[in-house]
Amino acid sequence: MTGGISGSLRQEFCELELLDEITKLWYNKKLPKKIQGNTRNALIYSYHKWKGSLHIPKTMHAALKWSESLPYELNDSPEDSAWQMLIKPSKKAKNAEEKAEEAQQKYATQKTVILAKYIPAKGTTTLDTVSNDQGTVKRKYTQEKDNTDTSRKKTKLPNTEGTENNSCPQGFTWNADTYSCAYDSLFFILFNLFKQNKANWQTNVCTQNELLYKFTTMFKQVMKNKLTMEEARDKIRCELHKVKPEVFPVEGKDGTDIYELCATMLFMKKNYISKTYICLHCTMEFESETDNPVLWDCTKPIWKDCVHKMGSCKNRKISEWLLPLFMCKTQVSCSNCEKTLVQQYEITKMPNFMMFITNGQKIHFDQSIELGDPKQTYKLCGIIYFGQFHFTARIVMADGSVWFNNGMTTGNQSAYETNLKLADSDLLHKVKEKKSSVAIYTLL
Repeated sequence: MTGGISGSLRQEFCELELLDEITKLWYNKKLPKKIQGNTRNALIYSYHKWKGSLHIPKTMHAALKWSESLPYELNDSPEDSAWQMLIKPSKKAKNAEEKAEEAQQKYATQKTVILAKYIPAKGTTTLDTVSNDQGTVKRKYTQEKDNTDTSRKKTKLPNTEGTENNSCPQGFTWNADTYSCAYDSLFFILFNLFKQNKANWQTNVCTQNELLYKFTTMFKQVMKNKLTMEEARDKIRCELHKVKPEVFPVEGKDGTDIYELCATMLFMKKNYISKTYICLHCTMEFESETDNPVLWDCTKPIWKDCVHKMGSCKNRKISEWLLPLFMCKTQVSCSNCEKTLVQQYEITKMPNFMMFITNGQKIHFDQSIELGDPKQTYKLCGIIYFGQFHFTARIVMADGSVWFNNGMTTGNQSAYETNLKLADSDLLHKVKEKKSSVAIYTLL
């Protein structure tokens, strides 16, 4: 298992791992009915068509994994032989002439002819052997090899680390005339979240506000091939322009405030935060208010206003930022003792998204964070980057694969980078000359 085994044996091990995964899915009733095959090759081919040839079982040894640069060669669809019952002719059905002929052959050769113990299935290929006797003579390989021998050999698999991925997330081609990159980046994350979580999105996110309802409607048309990605983007952009004409221009090369865009697109009509003013000196509490902040500002002034001294804010996790974000100093004085009040937030209803403004500051992105009582898990689903007057984005898919999209250079295609479990904080903090601007977490 160190990588020195033959290609055929490596493929044998790979196929056994794939068959093991298929069996587990079937046993747990998670295998689609369309995954079928009468033979090993047919079954694996059907499974690869569903999962993609780059899918690798989690139990696969590192020496067996393949990658996008050295892929597992997926053979053409094997042609299964049609199954049918074949009945061996009865001896009684033989006529006298056949019996006489058999007897003559026996005496002529002085050898006993033993009938074959089996009946070959129709559609199978007879092995090219020195002897075609199916029951009495051991088979030997021929000395002559034709060109078809090499084509029947199993593909040698590369000894490299593989990638885990679903189908490539679809992005948007940048519009140089209207500077669409802010919309491209946010919509790239939202659209692919929608594709992965259609039922949950339809139930919870679609009704969050009118813009998300229209977003869902437009991109359903995209999935039915009635609109292009760019046409749907531009239609939503026009809807945003109607809401805030000065903030969201549709013509010219004016930049777009990414924070305003995120806050407007993911605005919640219902308040989900309870805000209470507390005096830590005389323990007075003042009437609570409700609010629905969508963006949480992870910048130095907020950290300094934290009630608890926590040291430097550099390289802190998002989960560590929750303390200063949810309990911070204010400029309001207590009416009882005139000491400065503290503002405390409490989540009363879990929102679908939590977005954190990083503004280029070096922050460690937790793969997930827990909030609420009882605890609910928010997963990192995307990061938007800014630099050189241009936005780009990364998305984290359901299987943990991390993809990068830059509509200016890659168009609507995305580039696979790594798995979130393997990604370090430096990788997620920036992309080339662009630094993180907004991190998006979701319950979906």
